[in-house]
Amino acid sequence: MKSQDKKKIEHAFYFYETEIKKYYQSTVDFAESGLAVDYSRERVASSATNARETRLCGIIDKNNPSEWCNVVKNTLITYHKKPEEQIIRLHYFNCKPNSEVSKITGIPLPTVYRKIKDILGTAEEWAKEFGLI
Repeated sequence: MKSQDKKKIEHAFYFYETEIKKYYQSTVDFAESGLAVDYSRERVASSATNARETRLCGIIDKNNPSEWCNVVKNTLITYHKKPEEQIIRLHYFNCKPNSEVSKITGIPLPTVYRKIKDILGTAEEWAKEFGLI
């Protein structure tokens, strides 16, 4: 794996939860913005585009989690209920060093390093699938 690709993949893991939260918040903002039909108003000819709707959809698109979030999500699904999932969550989401991950999981440190390498390899395959690298 190229060093640059590894950095992109690890960045996606480290910032996955932040990106997903931004997306969900923008979805809530979109829903709470009142984008709904007002039947109490007088009917007028509908235009092809609604400026407010266009603006709100732009907010959603701008905050939509990148394809990199899909890489992380699919990697998590690949390792669901396996030790690798716990390693991902501890190392990337909780920013624990490998030595601490080893102590928490009871997995020997060399194995933790190997599993992280495997995780990154799986994520690399997903990134290729999405055309990101």
